[in-house]
Amino acid sequence: MIDAVIFDMDGVLVETESIYRETFKQILSRYGVVYSDDFFLQLAGTTIERGGAKKIIERFGLPLGEEQLIEKIYEVFDGLSQKLQPREGVTETIKILKRLKRQTAVATSTVKDIALARLKRANLIDLFDVTVFGDEVFNSKPHPEIYLYTLKKLKVDSSRVVVFEDSVNGVKSAIDAGISKVFGVLHDNNDPQSLISAGAMYAEKPPKIFAFFLQKSFCP
Repeated sequence: MIDAVIFDMDGVLVETESIYRETFKQILSRYGVVYSDDFFLQLAGTTIERGGAKKIIERFGLPLGEEQLIEKIYEVFDGLSQKLQPREGVTETIKILKRLKRQTAVATSTVKDIALARLKRANLIDLFDVTVFGDEVFNSKPHPEIYLYTLKKLKVDSSRVVVFEDSVNGVKSAIDAGISKVFGVLHDNNDPQSLISAGAMYAEKPPKIFAFFLQKSFCP
């Protein structure tokens, strides 16, 4: 029995990974640095405000402070994401869950103001019972704190919850919070094997991943 479904935001609810990729490429190119997919995949699911920006600066030797880099990241990202759309099947899946009287939640490492703006831009902001943002917890994914806090707000047992995640750090965070039903959401910047190795039950691109979940969970 499923009582609640928790969604990560970036890469799951909205396709932002390619936008982040282009954002980092543009910023690094200003300093003569070549973008590296491998390094940024390691940061997926974490937050730039709590260590992510520092790691980027140290890795590439950028002549910037953390606040300066964060400001540049959001400035470039915002310019590239004016027409942010929900990923295929997301809106329909959430509406089905609402009709089935299941709770829905967002658990994202992105800070509240930025996350709310993205959800609003994608017309998703009013579809969730619970929201938890990166600046509402102390530890970033893969630490389980964000999922433990989301479970607390939902007032449900971890065994009766499903999570949709797109990063290894996110999958590990949910698993370590005691949530065993984790589905990996694929896009162009991740791969199924890494998510399954981290603990995901199954991995597929939308809308197939959402259709698979609904069929397995609610169809006789």
